[in-house]
Amino acid sequence: MLRDYIVEVTSVLAPEEIRVELDGDIEVPIDDLDVTVNHSATRRGKGAAIVDGFESLSPDVDIVLFADADGSTAAESLAELVRTLQTVDVDICVGSRRHPDATIASPQSVLRRHLGDVFAWTARSVRSSVGF
Repeated sequence: MLRDYIVEVTSVLAPEEIRVELDGDIEVPIDDLDVTVNHSATRRGKGAAIVDGFESLSPDVDIVLFADADGSTAAESLAELVRTLQTVDVDICVGSRRHPDATIASPQSVLRRHLGDVFAWTARSVRSSVGF
């Protein structure tokens, strides 16, 4: 699955670099692809993996994209974000499956969506209770 997604992203975007952050004992057969793989021996969690990936980039990089490895964001949607960043005077673009105009090819289950809502609510509650 990840292999197919990397091939799709490469063919649509032709990025200068694709970086994959892996945690724990995950093994993915992508060694023959032109990607940079950072394999952490410990489980960092998604947020820490994203931060590590962004912090590893050169400060000269103009456009940075993040996408989940499951391929839930089509490569063409990533290309649309790049076009927006290149043509509109903005510093950041965010795609969301919750946007009213979003096209969802593989929708989340009701359980998954509600778990996400509970997590977001909990994070906001904790954040406000500690003063962030």
